[in-house]
Amino acid sequence: MSKRITSLIALMGVAASMTFTPVYAESPVKLGTLECAVNDVDKTLMNTHIVLKCDYVDANGNNEGTYQGTIDRTGLDIGNIETTTFAWIVSTVGEEKNVKLDGTYVGAQAGASVGAGAGANWLTGGFNGKISLQPWSVEGKSGFGIGLGGQKLVLTGM
Repeated sequence: MSKRITSLIALMGVAASMTFTPVYAESPVKLGTLECAVNDVDKTLMNTHIVLKCDYVDANGNNEGTYQGTIDRTGLDIGNIETTTFAWIVSTVGEEKNVKLDGTYVGAQAGASVGAGAGANWLTGGFNGKISLQPWSVEGKSGFGIGLGGQKLVLTGM
């Protein structure tokens, strides 16, 4: 059963990324990683609000800033899943220098957990709409349940 759920989540995630993936003439450039710890969660069946504290580390391993973030998710969220961490690959198709991650990002999310679990998150926006937090984030989960829906992340530099 858990293999079926995992396969279904993976398939839905791939479909979501293909649906939302923007077409750019330029190839994306990896800028670094954004790692976030969950500080607070307010959850109902169809809506989840998550408060994050994030650190951005560039591709050379330098800490380039700390951000406060909020994720608002709308969609199916069944079960008792506790998300504790997020980590995204940060890339851009724009100018690499002086990139700030402040801004609003939108995209899709899917996740499942039976004991330990994982989630997939795809987001784009920020810096003139040219930053992607993708293609899949690592989302540490525990508990039992399934989630699927849209989400909005707002990052603010600290």
